[in-house]
Amino acid sequence: LKRGGRRSRERQKPEKADPSPKRRGRPGERQRQRERERGRERVETMSEREVRQCIESVSMNVGSMRYAEALREAARLAPVEGEALKLEQVKAVVLVASHLKTEKTITESLSGLNPDEEDNLMKFVYIGLSMKDAAMSLPLFKIHEALTKKAGLGCIVRAVCAK
Repeated sequence: LKRGGRRSRERQKPEKADPSPKRRGRPGERQRQRERERGRERVETMSEREVRQCIESVSMNVGSMRYAEALREAARLAPVEGEALKLEQVKAVVLVASHLKTEKTITESLSGLNPDEEDNLMKFVYIGLSMKDAAMSLPLFKIHEALTKKAGLGCIVRAVCAK
């Protein structure tokens, strides 16, 4: 009776959930998380060729007066680590911003950006403003104002807190 009672108690006890991280969440969640992290790594480790192609595409779109597409292309890639290349990226953003004269055209151009592109654009705005060049500041402040209205203060926080 004791043996049977002991076994029956063991059977009656509900199994406790395993608190290890491998069993938490939905199936495949860890794999999706790893893929997202790899995607971020790809953004952070862009080749110089990719950045130059992006800058060339921006200048071609500006030459064709497709400013919304040029702004989206300029904001597509995150700022790179190299100072010279980063300066070229900022100049591409300033080139587009200087052609967006009215608040309406700026707002229309920003309306097509997704949240990641908004964050990248705000990073370029702050990098450009930190260069203390008066010619670059005015168009960047216009972009900053319109982008803050569209994306909110979170965009500023993410840009400032980024690496």
